Amino acid sequence: MNKEEFDKYVSDGYTQIPVYEEFVADLISPLYVFSNYFNLKNTFLSGLHFLIPIIVLIYLLVYLRFTASYSIFYATVTLIFVNLINKIIKQSNFIAQV
Repeated sequence: MNKEEFDKYVSDGYTQIPVYEEFVADLISPLYVFSNYFNLKNTFLSGLHFLIPIIVLIYLLVYLRFTASYSIFYATVTLIFVNLINKIIKQSNFIAQV
């Protein structure tokens, strides 16, 4: 859609801009979904370490029956610990030393 068509729709008082079928077909095509699958997988796997504090929180609340205050405190400490370890592992010096 060029600028003249857009200005025509806006000046006529239309609140919805028409979407062309080809554009929608490109968005939901199998190739588009398949190409973004690997990006989604890599994003999910790169943030998997953030599940550890959630698991600790649930474990402390459900199994050990700690109070909410203690559980949140220990989950926060776990989150800080996990992030420090993640930062150490991602440093290039750590990989070269191992």
